[in-house]
Amino acid sequence: MGNAFMTISGYLGNNPEQKSLQNGAAWTEFVVGMKSGYGEKEETNWIHCKVFGRLGESCLNNLLKGDYVTCGGEFEIRHYQKTDGTGGVSYDLKASSLVFGPKVQNRPPSGAYGQQPQQYQQAAYAPQPNRQPAYAAPPAQQAAPPAYTPPPQQAVPSQRQEAGGAPAADESDMPF
Repeated sequence: MGNAFMTISGYLGNNPEQKSLQNGAAWTEFVVGMKSGYGEKEETNWIHCKVFGRLGESCLNNLLKGDYVTCGGEFEIRHYQKTDGTGGVSYDLKASSLVFGPKVQNRPPSGAYGQQPQQYQQAAYAPQPNRQPAYAAPPAQQAAPPAYTPPPQQAVPSQRQEAGGAPAADESDMPF
């Protein structure tokens, strides 16, 4: 059976956590909530994401609970037995691609994972002062393009001649 590749988008349900094996291999885990249905039938499914390597480190340093993220990777449905003896299902995604979305307002500074900051910074998408927009008008000192000059017109004979040498009727005298 082949691997199932899936892309999901949603909000983090917890802060990313770093996990590691005894041999030193490390990864980052977090859950992403995905809503389906609407009204009384709306429900949230939680996808458990695992991210390895430098991408996982980046998640650990830049993502917090509530941030929007898009993840793509190998999807797996895992069946397990709960502590009460009933069966459970876990939706797991081994992410190989990730796109960070809008950040939570009033979030702690980047890299503050595991710390309780005294004061929150402004949102990451706050307008930056004294920044020129990318679509600004060109500076005034640029020279204007040369003015358009129409090509010279050729003299048009006032009367055309039909075959046989007789002058043709003037088109301005035509009734239609």
